[in-house]
Amino acid sequence: MKNLLLLGFVLAGLCFAEAATAAPTTAATSQKVSPDRHRRHMQRLHRQSQVRVRQSKRSR
Repeated sequence: MKNLLLLGFVLAGLCFAEAATAAPTTAATSQKVSPDRHRRHMQRLHRQSQVRVRQSKRSR
């Protein structure tokens, strides 16, 4: 169970690393995605993964 959560953090880390190293003129900046909107999106993704974790725990 822990490894699934760890995998999520690793994926998030990879995404952030890629975003940091990418050129400033990426699709995200050209579309002017506000940081708070990005944060909300990440929180929603995190919640979805948490729900998935709970459901998989229940099914055991």
